Amino acid sequence: MDKDGVGVVFDLGEPHRIDEVTLRTTLLGWQFQLRGSDDRTSFPKPIFSVEGPSVFTADQTSTTIRFLPVRFRYFLVWITELAEGEGGYQATIAEAQFSSG
Repeated sequence: MDKDGVGVVFDLGEPHRIDEVTLRTTLLGWQFQLRGSDDRTSFPKPIFSVEGPSVFTADQTSTTIRFLPVRFRYFLVWITELAEGEGGYQATIAEAQFSSG
C-alpha cells in the first residue's frame, strides 16, 4: 500500500467561515496541507495560503496559515512528510486553532 500522507480530521460541529489555522507542535520540520469539506470522507483539494503555497512546514512551535475565507465543517491536516524525532519519523499536533479574522 502506497500512501502520499496521513491525516487528522477536525470536526467543527457545523460549517464555519475560516480564514486562518494555527497549529502548535513539539516537533519541527514536518510538512502538511490543509483541506476542508462538509463530507468527512472526502477532502479533494488543498487550501492555498494567501501567499500561494499549499504545502506548509511546521518550522516553528506555532505555525499560522492564512488563506481566503472558506466555509466547511471538517478540516483535514494532511501530513505529507514526517520529521525525524526520537524513535523514528513522526509529526505532532499539540493544538489546532481555527479562526476567522
